[in-house]
Amino acid sequence: MQQQDAKELLRKYREGLATEAEKTLLEDWVLFGKLKELDLTDEEIEAELSLIGEGLPLYKERRLKLWPRIAAAAAILTFIMAAAWFYNGKRAPNISNPNAELVFASPLGRKTSFKLADGSKIILNGGSKLTVAKGFNIDSRDVQLDGEGYFVVVHNSKKPFILHTKQIDIQDIGTEFNIKAYSADKTTETSLIKGAIEITVNDKIKSKVLLAPNEKFVIDNSEKAVIAKGENLPKKSFTVSPLVISAVSNSVAETDWAQNKLTFDDLPFEDIAAQMERWYGVKLVINNQQLKRIKFTATFGKENITQVLDALKLTANFNYRKEDDEIIIY
Repeated sequence: MQQQDAKELLRKYREGLATEAEKTLLEDWVLFGKLKELDLTDEEIEAELSLIGEGLPLYKERRLKLWPRIAAAAAILTFIMAAAWFYNGKRAPNISNPNAELVFASPLGRKTSFKLADGSKIILNGGSKLTVAKGFNIDSRDVQLDGEGYFVVVHNSKKPFILHTKQIDIQDIGTEFNIKAYSADKTTETSLIKGAIEITVNDKIKSKVLLAPNEKFVIDNSEKAVIAKGENLPKKSFTVSPLVISAVSNSVAETDWAQNKLTFDDLPFEDIAAQMERWYGVKLVINNQQLKRIKFTATFGKENITQVLDALKLTANFNYRKEDDEIIIY
């Protein structure tokens, strides 16, 4: 993003003319401090963002307590922290209060970006919830995830960052990783981009796996198998495999969603439908049983759900119709 592009995007955002993709791009740039890498001065950034409802909540954490008034005055900011509307139904979690349990939620059809009190940055995918334990960043850093999240964790050896899911726990050893742990899915998986993570399986033995960069760990949610990185264990217990660059997106398919790309890499339509429900916030009902098993490889960016389905129809024999809030596929 060049200086001129950044200024134009700030203007469109302020005037309510930015597309969803443009909103997400700007919000992520602000969240991760990328605007400061441009030739824009702090005064220019502050002046522009102040016109968008006193700035982004994560850009100025000191304004979090003013969120109800800001949200009412700037409805276009709803994309940033959907948790603001799901935590106590009124206000955004106050990440500066370590004595309170915080809940960040991202509704279907939306992604939510935020930063925790320790500086760790997180993006939640649609239909996901992250619970931050009381006392976070005092003596420990524990969070609970149901759904999918991309984590850029600030390492602190004295206060390990531990992420809990139903099937596994993950301890950071200085890292950037993606984890997909929806309760309704058949598997729980985590992909390590940088650093290292230690995975503990939630079974009686509490077996451990140390994941290396560019590796992916997958466990079947229906199994209660013992897991360790050894050759003498059942193959169905888990898989550890290298991450592969997708031929269609030229990036890692497992993390494409955090870059606003909807990528399917040799996935059956049944799994694709679940991803599309979270991406677009629309219920898909598949009445074509054979279609559920057909695999697709494709990537999409700004396309709406109709455009995606029409594209998939070119390689498979199915039709669809809209009924209220559902799309029936037959």
